[in-house]
Amino acid sequence: MVQVRGGMGIVNPVVQHPGTIGILATDGSPGWWIVSCYHVLCRLNRAPFVKGEEIRLADSTTSPDVIAHVDRALVGLDAAAGIVAGEVEVLPGIFGLPPVTAPSEPTEGMVVAKYGHATQYTEGTILRVDGDDVWIRGGDDPNARLSAAGDSGAVWVARDTWSPVVLHTGTNDAGMIPYARGIRLLTVLEQFCLEVILGG
Repeated sequence: MVQVRGGMGIVNPVVQHPGTIGILATDGSPGWWIVSCYHVLCRLNRAPFVKGEEIRLADSTTSPDVIAHVDRALVGLDAAAGIVAGEVEVLPGIFGLPPVTAPSEPTEGMVVAKYGHATQYTEGTILRVDGDDVWIRGGDDPNARLSAAGDSGAVWVARDTWSPVVLHTGTNDAGMIPYARGIRLLTVLEQFCLEVILGG
């Protein structure tokens, strides 16, 4: 049986732009949901998508195993959610991280960590929070990779409590110090009417 959890690489074969499962969630009814970015699950450049399209694990795009189907989207927030296929086993938490606790608010100065498909485990510090938009600063080493293509959709968690706080949507690495961009995770969950599956 195929297993899925946060931090695993995924792809919509129509889009062919790998990303990451940010978190697994529930809406209270039978079944589970994956939360990631719109440009990963749906379409690049905010183009319209087709509801029900298949999502597969990024390392097995030629496999018949479908892990989810795209169902909900927030184009303006670059967020989307898919219904996990019935034969897929859902594991709580995020691969490579301790068990997650309840989501909380991102705050400036908060030390955060994520596990993404491209760069795996990385850490940063929240530089700025402006409404739902969040900027995360990397370390002082300009050669250190804060994130890369394939990490989109990963979830940043508070390093001291392992509380999910930010949905990772991209990186600006053109300057001396790279920074990541993201969206307040609580907003995404609230608009999708989803709750994070705790533990891991």
